[in-house]
Amino acid sequence: MLERKDAATRRDASTTQLDIHYRGSSLVRDDRDETALLRAGDRAPDATKLSTVEGERRLFELTRGGRFTLLSFGPAPAIGASASDLRTLHVVGQPAGPDDVADTAGHLARAYGATERTLVLIRPDGYVAMISDAGDASAVSNHLAAFS
Repeated sequence: MLERKDAATRRDASTTQLDIHYRGSSLVRDDRDETALLRAGDRAPDATKLSTVEGERRLFELTRGGRFTLLSFGPAPAIGASASDLRTLHVVGQPAGPDDVADTAGHLARAYGATERTLVLIRPDGYVAMISDAGDASAVSNHLAAFS
């Protein structure tokens, strides 16, 4: 089949393992209802055309590094985790600091179904650990404490 190059190949979410999720696991938490498209335990979606002080980036570039990343779509939350444990990306209108991200094309808000208070905690492996549309910063702190 390889010599003839006629092997049937299948490339869909199940063969690339992008349909694997951990919804319902004790390792995830969210305050969204069952109808939400993105839930804790799902693979974190990428978003492009994010403006930073260093130029245009995609979300997956910003979440690299082997640590938890918190997306904050509202006011800066008070999280009790050390800087080595967590990187917080603040979604703002105009980036002014190294952790500010402007969602210039709206890709980030759409991908995460975010409101002006949403907090999304992304695990180092690229899965959503926690989502709070209520902006519950204590839930983020408690979730991170369980992993330390």
